[in-house]
Amino acid sequence: MQDSLFFKIALKIFRRLKARVRPLHLRRRASSAPIFMKPLFEDGICILPWHYVFNKDPEDCRLYLLMKREAEALSTDLSIGPKSKYLSNKYSPGEAITDLGLLSFVHTPEIAFLLFKYFGGNSIMLSADYWKSRYAGECRTGSQNWHTDPEDPLMLKIFVYFADVDESNGATEFIKKTQVGGDCCIRPWHSKRLTGYYLNQELENCKLSHLRDHVISANGREGDIVLINTTDLHRGGFGNRDRCMANYTFVSPHCQFEPRWMKIDSVGSESI
Repeated sequence: MQDSLFFKIALKIFRRLKARVRPLHLRRRASSAPIFMKPLFEDGICILPWHYVFNKDPEDCRLYLLMKREAEALSTDLSIGPKSKYLSNKYSPGEAITDLGLLSFVHTPEIAFLLFKYFGGNSIMLSADYWKSRYAGECRTGSQNWHTDPEDPLMLKIFVYFADVDESNGATEFIKKTQVGGDCCIRPWHSKRLTGYYLNQELENCKLSHLRDHVISANGREGDIVLINTTDLHRGGFGNRDRCMANYTFVSPHCQFEPRWMKIDSVGSESI
């Protein structure tokens, strides 16, 4: 019994150490990626019009129209989790995704191609949801402050806009080149699990003073597909109008976090 417990602890430590020292192959991945994805590797963001990815205008694409109907059906009165003050989303952790459009999007050859080229291989969908953000007062709260995402040193978020997005309805802001492996990375890539790093006011004044000209707002048009490496410093929108979009999180197979959209119990059956 003690030997079995020792083995499990040793294996867990080994896996975490392996995950921390694994190379991210940033340059190799960037060199083999299509030219239009270069900004994603260099700056941490890439915005692609829907027609560029799917060769159809969004208003003529059945998939986009289905996703938009599903997203607009989300009530702004629906509040789940710690972001509920300023954000409505449909799915809670561990819940099965039932929206056909939301799932179909990630199974298209076009999106599978983008993911493969970014990760340089396989990836895992950690979460998928529809979001409606709303004005929540004069003060930023939670992820509306500067932070990096905690899940993995190699990760990607994909937004799909269902309306034009700018500062007035809460476009995400990010600081380019601060992503893991970037020229202005604020912490080492092997930092344990990238544990949800928030900047307090003192650190913000210190670390961001020389990066103010690197701040970019992820403005886009309806139908735009936004790829963001959220290991960079970023913060959620803070507009005074609603913003509606799909939000996906993808990580490497080495990620230590469980997928939030479905969990498997100890006997292997789905816990939904």
